Amino acid sequence: MARERGTLLLGDDSRRPLAFVRLDTQFDNAGDCLINRKLVRLLAERADLCLDVGRCPPAFADQVTRGLAQRGAMRPSREPFLARMALARMAGRRCFLFLMPGAVTRDRPSGGILPDGMRELALPAAWALGVRICQVGASFGGLSERHLATWRGRRRWLFRLSPRDTASAGYLRAHGVSPDPCIPDLAFHLFEGDRCEGGVPSAEGRTACFSFRTDQDPRQASDVTAGVLALARRSGAHLRWRPLVQVARDRPGMEALRARWLADGIDVEPVVDLHADVEACLAFYRGVSFVVSNRLHVLLMAASQGARVLPVADGPVGAKVEGILRDLGLASAVTTGAGLSRGGTVADLAVKVDGAAMRERLRGAFDELLLGVRAPGSEPP
Repeated sequence: MARERGTLLLGDDSRRPLAFVRLDTQFDNAGDCLINRKLVRLLAERADLCLDVGRCPPAFADQVTRGLAQRGAMRPSREPFLARMALARMAGRRCFLFLMPGAVTRDRPSGGILPDGMRELALPAAWALGVRICQVGASFGGLSERHLATWRGRRRWLFRLSPRDTASAGYLRAHGVSPDPCIPDLAFHLFEGDRCEGGVPSAEGRTACFSFRTDQDPRQASDVTAGVLALARRSGAHLRWRPLVQVARDRPGMEALRARWLADGIDVEPVVDLHADVEACLAFYRGVSFVVSNRLHVLLMAASQGARVLPVADGPVGAKVEGILRDLGLASAVTTGAGLSRGGTVADLAVKVDGAAMRERLRGAFDELLLGVRAPGSEPP
């Protein structure tokens, strides 16, 4: 997957839709890698795929495309997206362009009026060709007025704007952006009934993991540190604590948190950094009983592997954790960094997440979106 040949083609069936995805996201984040992998898999099951990997590290692209049933049919191409879209539309093919999933919470660093700079101009160009532009798997909150104005303008080009939780949908409506029905977070594709993708549920009661982002707010680090320390003391010395980094920039805060534990005489294992390996993260979670985190995809990945989770919603993007847990009917399980100090052991507070119904909604939404097929009697969420 050489970068100078950064577009990959999967499938060559003119009867199928053609989906375009440009991988341009956080490359130091296992959760972002996972949801892009799930997006690509859901699309490849239903459409031919044109995947631009020119902006991402080869290892990231390899993880995203790993496991595709038709991966052997992939071939490189030098044709730019718009040229291929134009050729496909001239041939009468239905084309879709999928924007990156994830949290939309603030302006990207940009010197222009639009957060994506010149790349924003590709949207009306694709729309003019008849390409259906879709934003799925994203949550929204805390946007500046300038960024909200961008989304109000962008909405006219979008065939589908489906946030991943009802709180995000309400936020968009309140700020003059009309959303389509919600489509669950792409990580729910990991859940499948009583089984978990890649392994078996973890054993109960012996090990606990914590994984936190602590750099968003001046009080976040102190609240999380005090709260998790209090939780560990209440939970008893029999519990083995294993700290995990799933996003590279969390490492300094996690090391500082561990150092505080050791200084207070609480035994804790060294920090494990698995931000570059989705499979290693999933395997790690199969070895723990409880996971405490303010990272959404830490919680969902761990829950999919059988661990019980204690969700913490604080800092500027805490709303996305709270929004998704509320849609699962688990709003009462969500706490804050400071709230961890208020009583109960991790075994008392952690909950099991059943994501099988969300998985079916997710798959049904992609069937409807790409194939026009809706499950009998189903209603859009």
